[in-house]
Amino acid sequence: RLRKRYGIPTLTQGDRALRKFPALTGIQKQLLVGSLLGDGWMDATSEQSARFLEGHCIQQTEYLDWKASLLSPFVSSHFKHSKTDKTGTVFHGNTITTVSCPQFRPFFDLFYPAPGHKRVFPANLSELLTPFALAVWYMDDGSVTDARNARIAFGLDDVSLHRATKALKRLGLRPRVYGSGGDQAIHIMGQTRKFLDLVG
Repeated sequence: RLRKRYGIPTLTQGDRALRKFPALTGIQKQLLVGSLLGDGWMDATSEQSARFLEGHCIQQTEYLDWKASLLSPFVSSHFKHSKTDKTGTVFHGNTITTVSCPQFRPFFDLFYPAPGHKRVFPANLSELLTPFALAVWYMDDGSVTDARNARIAFGLDDVSLHRATKALKRLGLRPRVYGSGGDQAIHIMGQTRKFLDLVG
């Protein structure tokens, strides 16, 4: 009532976060795209805000630290975690979490659209996938085949797979899909030099 009486605007938590944190840079946006194609994920904390999270094993600590440095000043916590697989083997790793703020909400809406907010690659991925984002995606989910071709593991739906291959083709690559049923991989056939030049 006092704010209304004296003409003081009401600021929501999202409004305060927008004022407290800067806009995302171009590199930060590309890092988020590549990470959400790979091992990163997001939580919506309100209708206006979201946060980004990613975890990796101990051997990839330096890589996760690099991501945290690029996402500064948004990273709010950097902590150790452990998980046990079906055989009882314990794996140790690290996780980073960003603050929850409106700056991240557009990426949540892209990758977790309503209704249901199920993760899917965005329809405009061809416009979002830059060489830098591809490099991050590859560092998250990539490997090299015996024939020295780049390989990216893939486990989402057919719609996401179509959008992924379309985006790769727009970068001048020739992706081929192997596997089925959510256990697939995208191979870049016979273009090792071109791929290395792109992600370099």
